[in-house]
Amino acid sequence: MLFPKCSPAVLAAVGFVYAACGGQPAQAQTTLQTELVAQGFQRPIAAKSVPGDDRIFVVEQNAGRVRIIQNGFVLGTPFLDIDFKTDDNGNEEGLLGIAFHPDFASNGFFYVNYTASGPNRTVVERYTVSAGDPNVADLASATQIITFAQPFSNHNGGDLHFGPDGYLYIPTGDGGGAGDTACNAQNTASFLGKILRIDVDSAVPYAVPPTNPTGFTGTASELWAIGLRNPWRAAFDRLTGEFYIGDVGQNAFEEIDIVPATDEGHNLGWKIMEGNNCFGSGNCGAVPPCNSPLFLDPIYTYGHSSPFGGSCSVTGGEVYRGQMIPELFGTYFFADYCSNVILSFKMVGGTMTEQTNRTAELAPATGGSINQITSFGVDGDGEVLIVEQGGQIWRITAASQPPFVDCDNNGKADDLEITMNPALDLNSNGTLDVCEPTCGFTTYGVGVSPVNFIGLSGSGSAQPGSTAVLAATGVPSNPAVFFASTVAANVPVLGGVALIDLAFNFQLKVVPTAGTSATWNAPIPNQPGLVGVKAYIQAAAIDGTQPGGWAMSNGVEVTICP
Repeated sequence: MLFPKCSPAVLAAVGFVYAACGGQPAQAQTTLQTELVAQGFQRPIAAKSVPGDDRIFVVEQNAGRVRIIQNGFVLGTPFLDIDFKTDDNGNEEGLLGIAFHPDFASNGFFYVNYTASGPNRTVVERYTVSAGDPNVADLASATQIITFAQPFSNHNGGDLHFGPDGYLYIPTGDGGGAGDTACNAQNTASFLGKILRIDVDSAVPYAVPPTNPTGFTGTASELWAIGLRNPWRAAFDRLTGEFYIGDVGQNAFEEIDIVPATDEGHNLGWKIMEGNNCFGSGNCGAVPPCNSPLFLDPIYTYGHSSPFGGSCSVTGGEVYRGQMIPELFGTYFFADYCSNVILSFKMVGGTMTEQTNRTAELAPATGGSINQITSFGVDGDGEVLIVEQGGQIWRITAASQPPFVDCDNNGKADDLEITMNPALDLNSNGTLDVCEPTCGFTTYGVGVSPVNFIGLSGSGSAQPGSTAVLAATGVPSNPAVFFASTVAANVPVLGGVALIDLAFNFQLKVVPTAGTSATWNAPIPNQPGLVGVKAYIQAAAIDGTQPGGWAMSNGVEVTICP
């Protein structure tokens, strides 16, 4: 149940304590479940969305297609079909990844990563949405961005992500074979076993970002990080900018790496290290030794035999930054492809907390388990998706959870919406601007002079940077005096009633009359923080017919609009 009002009475009535209005529950009570979003896909390998878009784009590895889920239905026509280009003969080959340009809504650009033959290679291409149908890509728009040779059919990586810096990140595998015999991952002249970072906006096909690291000897300028074996699914934390990477191990250990935001030039250790353990340095030349402080250690590792028997290949996941399950905020989900275990943890102040095995909790209500998880993703609202190789797409939802503040009844916690998009609370008062009291002009009070009173009304705009028009009519003398305050009142004075409190942020404006009318064009400062703020205006003029010598107006309440 969601409570639209943030009031102590409401919160006390449900026996629920918040740290502050709009805050998170003091005690964890949420239980999770999974709901089936859609099924029937051919070896799905990724599910991605554009923030705010109701579509989910599903990558089918062997079919070479991208298909769309919209409103719970799989559209009949593929968004993209490049099966004629892709080589999927190997288990880890085919159409492997997709990423949408940060300005996708306006430019229609998206990027795909696939393997091709003749010769064997990785290809990253850009496509554009067709002019006539936003659910179909324009095949003729294909533009090759980058390509490089693949010596074997496995360890191709294949993921694609735009970072918070707007650059395109391309995780790559070490080229395959067993044990990286060529030591590609440590070879800084090779694209293999790396994370590449390129700028696709400054040049065609791309430019090298000027902040790419220069500390590697013999570095290919596209490198952002080195020392990976087969990064299988990565994700940026949309709040912190940290890059979470699931890197598949060789024979014994799987690992999760976290590269700090805007922190270039890390060596993640492979093949010198497998997880936190020494592996080998054959054919590597001059490289740091095992356990060198020059390596970025994984944040989490697990073995193939324990504690989750039958594990063999990590599937990196997503950090939950949705707003429908407040207790999960900041939780990282990931899985193992072979043991089907689903795990999570949170990073708090650089420390891993709340390590949890979610496998049983997220098992489908219809029975069985979610098997062979190839990827995680998020929908347009930031809710976490799970991709099952057998053809199913699942969404993590709350089976039960404490109530949270949701003033606009959209199913999302207000404080988390503001955290992810501060523009929703321009005056930074902790309340969504859409839930602020109705903005604009409202009259209040009655005729407050016993013989005659001035009529006051408001018009124009009540937005920051605009001008509010306060018009007084029936003014008995020249000039008219406008009084303004941030607090209303109802106090007898000079034979009339003062409808503003002169003790709070008082302002006075003297305006000449035109006949019996006077207009104050009141500028509103261009400060977004004023949204929701109220001002109270009253007009007055000298009037010898009044007992106190003044005629007074009704009041006008001005509420600053978003």
